[in-house]
Amino acid sequence: MYSKSQIPAGLLGSYYAARQTAGQYRSCAVTAQYHFTSPLEKFIKLLKYALKRNIQRHPPLSYGLLDRTKTSEAQFWRQEKIHWEDVVELHHVEEGDGDEILSAELGKAHEYLFTDQTRKPAWKLVVVVHGVESLTVDIIYLTQHAIADGLSCVAFHKSLYKYMMEGVSLSESDLIVNWPYVVPSSTPLPLPVEDFLTITPFTEQSKTATTATKTFPLNASEIWTGPPPYLPSAAAYASRLQILTIPSASVRQVLAKARNLNTTITALLHALVVIYLSTTHPTSPTFVSVTPYSLRSFTGISKDEMVNHINYIVSSWNPDIISTIRDAKDGSAEEFKASLAVGKQFREDIEAELELVAANCGGPTPLREIAAVSNHEESCRAAMNRKRSTTYEISNVGVVDFVASFPSTADQGIRLEKLVFSQCAMVVGPVIGLSAVSVRDGPLVISFCWQEGALEEGFMKRMVSFLKERLLALKD
Repeated sequence: MYSKSQIPAGLLGSYYAARQTAGQYRSCAVTAQYHFTSPLEKFIKLLKYALKRNIQRHPPLSYGLLDRTKTSEAQFWRQEKIHWEDVVELHHVEEGDGDEILSAELGKAHEYLFTDQTRKPAWKLVVVVHGVESLTVDIIYLTQHAIADGLSCVAFHKSLYKYMMEGVSLSESDLIVNWPYVVPSSTPLPLPVEDFLTITPFTEQSKTATTATKTFPLNASEIWTGPPPYLPSAAAYASRLQILTIPSASVRQVLAKARNLNTTITALLHALVVIYLSTTHPTSPTFVSVTPYSLRSFTGISKDEMVNHINYIVSSWNPDIISTIRDAKDGSAEEFKASLAVGKQFREDIEAELELVAANCGGPTPLREIAAVSNHEESCRAAMNRKRSTTYEISNVGVVDFVASFPSTADQGIRLEKLVFSQCAMVVGPVIGLSAVSVRDGPLVISFCWQEGALEEGFMKRMVSFLKERLLALKD
C-alpha cells in the first residue's frame, strides 16, 4: 500500500531510480546564462520569488524519487515542504573564461547524487556568480532524469525567466516571499510515459522483433566503444565536461549550409563526430551512436510541461561509409561528402523509427526492453560486466524560442546570453556524450561529457577543437 505522499514511479522512474542508486546515471541539466546589471541582493530576491512561482507551475518539482526496497517498489514521494537552502547553492567565482568556468562547475554538479528524497526533491539549482558589479550569472537546473527530460529542463528556465520578469515590475514589498514552500496535497502527479503509450514488454519470443534502424553483420568485439565500465564505488566517480559555443553569426552560416544540403544540425554533428573517430580509431569497422528524441508528438504533452517522455535510436553506421571517409584526404571535400552519408543514414533511421512508433506495435523498442526488466538493480550490476554497446550519444533539444517570448528584457536589466544542455558522464552507456541547444538568433552550444579516466583529456579536447574548426568552416 502507498500513502498519499507515495506514488509508483512507473517505467522510467523505476529505471532511473536504480541507475541513480548504482551511480551509473545521475543527472541532466540545462543552464541559463544571464547578464544582470542590478546588485546581487536584488537578483537573489528575484530568484526567490521566481523559483517559488516556478515550483507552483511545475508539479514534478514537488517530488523526490525513492528506489525499490525489499518491501516496496520505486516511488515518487511528494514533499511536505521545500526549503530554499535544500535546493539552491550559490557559488562565487573569479572572472575569467566563462565557458571554462562553467564547464568545471557543470562537471562537478553532475557528480551529485540525489539522496534524502523524502525530505528533498529530485532537483536543485546551482547558481554561479561571475564578477561583482555587472554580473554574469549561470543558473544550473540539475535534475534526476526521471522527472524531466531535456525539453522539460528548457521549460523550467522559460517559466523561471517569465517569473523573474514578473518580479522586476513588483515593488520591494510584493517581491518578498516566504520560504519554505509548502506543497499542497492536491499537487498533480508526475505523468509517466506509459499512461500515454501502450508499452508491451519484450518476451523471449519477441526479442527478435523488427527494429527500425539498419544493422550490419559485424563482430561487436571489434567496434570501439571505449574501455569497459568501471566504478569502484558511487563516490569514486568524476564527470568531465567541456563546452563549445558557436557564435550566432556562424550559426546562421551552419543553418544555411544544412538547408542547402537538405540535412539537419544533428545529422551534421553525427557526420563530424564520425570523421573524427574514423581518424583516431582506424581499426574500428564502424561506430555505434545513440540519439534521443522526444515522444511528445505521440503523447500530446506540450513542450512547456515537465515530463520524461523520451526514447532513443541506436545507429550502427554502414562500414562502407567509414572506409570511404578513411580513404579520403583529411579535410577534403571528398571526406565531407562521404561523411554526409552518415547524416543520410541517420535521417532514414529516425524516420523509420517514428513510423514504427506511430504504428503502435507495442511501443518504442528501448521502452519495451526496460519494461521487460524485473529487477533493475540486478540489471545495473550485470551492465558493469559487459562491454559497452555504444560509442557516443548526440542529444539535441533544438532551437528554443526563448527571447522572443520576452522582447523587453533588455530594458529590465536582465539579458539572456545562452542556454547550455548537459548530462553526466555515463558509466555503462556511450563513452562520449554530446548535448546541444541553441536560442533563436543566439549561439549554438554543445557540451561534451565523459567519465574521468575513461578517456584521455587530450583526446576529448582535440575532439572539441575538431568540431569547432569544422563547424566554423561550414559556409553555404
